[in-house]
Amino acid sequence: MKFKLIYENHGNFGLHIGDYFLYLKYVLQSLGHTADIEHAFCPGETNIILEYFNDKFTDKVEKEWTKDTRIIVIATEFLTNGTFNNIYQEEAATRDKADQNQHKEFWQMRYNNFVKLLPKFNAIWHVADQPATAYKHYFSNTFVDYMPHCFTSDFHTVKHRPDTDKDI
Repeated sequence: MKFKLIYENHGNFGLHIGDYFLYLKYVLQSLGHTADIEHAFCPGETNIILEYFNDKFTDKVEKEWTKDTRIIVIATEFLTNGTFNNIYQEEAATRDKADQNQHKEFWQMRYNNFVKLLPKFNAIWHVADQPATAYKHYFSNTFVDYMPHCFTSDFHTVKHRPDTDKDI
């Protein structure tokens, strides 16, 4: 199978998810699949998208999605009371204004866009087992599963020399 790992929704370069996508690419390839890391959403392909659906990216997916497009979402957030991560400070005075993670509006926007695109998702893979159970319950019309992490030799970037080659 051929996969497109999309980082467009994570900024121009997707630097903060680069390692994760490289790892996922290697895992998929070790299973005999083809996986390309791409900037832009790929209509007509199987897109793997790490969740972060802002308004701009959500609108683009809605406009460009076709019947033969498949979307697998990697979820990382906790479901809490009809939103994501409703575990932050309630009082505006205690919030760090620069930290969007402390703003309920930010998480509500992400959740609303996630739900808006949900009918287009072929699967949701969650990175943690306990939240995956909640996703299965709340999004029962979509295939949801826990995505375990495993070793892949291609991601093994530091290779130690044999002890015989070391001067210790």
